[in-house]
Amino acid sequence: AGRNGTPIAATDRVAQSITGQLGRYQPAIQSTFVRVGEPEGVVNANTEDPDGPNTADIYVTLHSADEPTTA
Repeated sequence: AGRNGTPIAATDRVAQSITGQLGRYQPAIQSTFVRVGEPEGVVNANTEDPDGPNTADIYVTLHSADEPTTA
């Protein structure tokens, strides 16, 4: 039985929009990683809840406060 929710393409568009807005926080951001969708029934290690295919995880790594950055 499938779960209802936002289509994966729409979830991807929202995730990409959010990561696009992160550019204003440069040079503080070292890297970003986006994962859209998850096989149904997989348990996320962070929440212990099955997320399903209509979710997105956005990970942002910041530079260390004592690491020099350039604009």
